[in-house]
Amino acid sequence: MPVRSAACRLAELARTLEALGIARNPYIGLGGPIRARLGERVLDFTGWPGPHDLRLPVTAAIALHLRPQTETLLVIENRQAAEHVCDRYPDVAVIWCHGQPADTVLELISQAAQGAARTLISLDADLGEIRIAARIHDHLPKGVPRQILDVGTHNHVQGAFFSHPTEHYIREFSKRGDAVGTFASACLTRGYAVEQEASTRAAVSEALER
Repeated sequence: MPVRSAACRLAELARTLEALGIARNPYIGLGGPIRARLGERVLDFTGWPGPHDLRLPVTAAIALHLRPQTETLLVIENRQAAEHVCDRYPDVAVIWCHGQPADTVLELISQAAQGAARTLISLDADLGEIRIAARIHDHLPKGVPRQILDVGTHNHVQGAFFSHPTEHYIREFSKRGDAVGTFASACLTRGYAVEQEASTRAAVSEALER
């Protein structure tokens, strides 16, 4: 029996989800000095407590623009920490993404990053988050200053230890000579996952106050 390719399996999954009526467009959360444009319609989130969830359209594309002179774009997964940033640092543009970002979300992150002096990426510290960090990092335009924040460098409760297979995959990421490799190496050295709002808030606050 022939082995189906990954692309074929994904296409079949997409058709199944659509047939079941549970296929959903991706969401993105926006906050701070950032505007979303859909045709002639513009939503400006400057000054509003965020992040605000937008369901991305099916038949059209939105575009993101940061206010001029925006210093920092923060791409973050922890929802509570994202709200904290929007409340305490209103001049920071925030993109909240939950889980592995879809291609459309990656494109919007890339658009927004071009309007900021630097891009910070804040995720939990485990294999799944390393994979997300790599996907976001690798999709950013060349030349965009970027930093992956390691929440494990702040006070935290020790999470589950990595299994041997997990360590193997993290070690492969640690061989990269970039921010993803540095992040993966730190996770590998600790040997366990870090997934807490408090440590995320501390890491982000430290980076924003430098």
